[in-house]
Amino acid sequence: MKKEEEIKKFHKSWMLKHKGMIKELDSKSLEKYQDKWEADLKEFEEKYDNKEKLEKIKIAAQLSIERKAERDKKLKEINWPAWANENYNTVVLKRPDDQIVNKWQLAVQGDLVHILVMPHADKKRINGLIHELQASKK
Repeated sequence: MKKEEEIKKFHKSWMLKHKGMIKELDSKSLEKYQDKWEADLKEFEEKYDNKEKLEKIKIAAQLSIERKAERDKKLKEINWPAWANENYNTVVLKRPDDQIVNKWQLAVQGDLVHILVMPHADKKRINGLIHELQASKK
């Protein structure tokens, strides 16, 4: 449902909730209710906007996890030592040569590197790294 429709729905329920009181208001009290309406509407809009942002975050997280699963599968296919938790978008793997580490800006810790798959990391990028890892084994 679009934001405008949600606001109309909220407005209707708000008016029903305050119907009895609004009929009895004089002009001074009406201003007070106008302030309350504006405050309630602002709170509703913030909650709505946060809900939209949360949905976008959920979609991005799911996409990252799906791409991580693809990457993990491809690392297994080329027999590159790697360890990962299925609920995270991070994988730890055996450190490749320095040329690959530098090109792909891999985070190094001793003989290991870790990779984070973010929503903007498309299949082409993931496949490029996997291809270079496979080529370096030869």
